[in-house]
Amino acid sequence: MVEMEIILGSFLSTIVARHAGRVHDESELADLDALLREFDNDLYHWLVNVPAKSSLRGNDGDVVPDRLTRNAIWSRLVQHVTASRPAVTGQETVISAAVSQQGA
Repeated sequence: MVEMEIILGSFLSTIVARHAGRVHDESELADLDALLREFDNDLYHWLVNVPAKSSLRGNDGDVVPDRLTRNAIWSRLVQHVTASRPAVTGQETVISAAVSQQGA
């Protein structure tokens, strides 16, 4: 799924830049491996529907699985997407239109 490639590419770029070639600990690598084994469509659904203040329940009531809520990389990915949500989820133009309407 192209959307998840963009999201994960952006996220992993920040991780690589931050760690600059250092070896990650085994638990972080295991969490990343587990995250990458999830279906892209599921990850995208959970990321787009996760409220900004919670990594546990999607807006549609769908619960993010425990295996992810205990995953440190998932938590960091949620923070990354939340910080850049409009650009990452393609909602940038929708938000801009809504803000313009409020100002009118």
